[in-house]
Amino acid sequence: MILDFFDGAAARKFNQTSHFGAQLDMVLDIFARGSVWVLISPFFFFVPCLEWLVFSVVSNAGATWKDSFSKAPKLVSVVMANNFRTPYGLVAIFGLDLLPLHILYLKSFWYQLVYFYELHIPLFTFLLAGRLLCSYVEFYILFCHLIALIGTST
Repeated sequence: MILDFFDGAAARKFNQTSHFGAQLDMVLDIFARGSVWVLISPFFFFVPCLEWLVFSVVSNAGATWKDSFSKAPKLVSVVMANNFRTPYGLVAIFGLDLLPLHILYLKSFWYQLVYFYELHIPLFTFLLAGRLLCSYVEFYILFCHLIALIGTST
């Protein structure tokens, strides 16, 4: 999960990008995060389920799924703008990728040895805010998809 920040950049730099590679990257990211969430507690199974649902929606939309948020609520548009390269987008991505690792660290043996109380609460709050922001966008995507499905079924 930590290397997720670098694999896309390396693929672009060496001109090794493909639609298959992008899809595989998302699948492996969701699998890794989901594994960590369930390792923390089986009760967190709903987090990877939400991510899989969103993946199934956006993977059918093609490579331009990130570009379709011009009519979205302001917060969703700000997060999705410039391919997540905004302050809100980065907060969401950090929360998405790092919150489960941070919680797993808090449950680990190492936490008892190396504990920075002054950093723990602000970091946890930052990552939780990012994950909640990401969930807001995910629920918006699912809501739009549901509205589209209802509209096409009538």
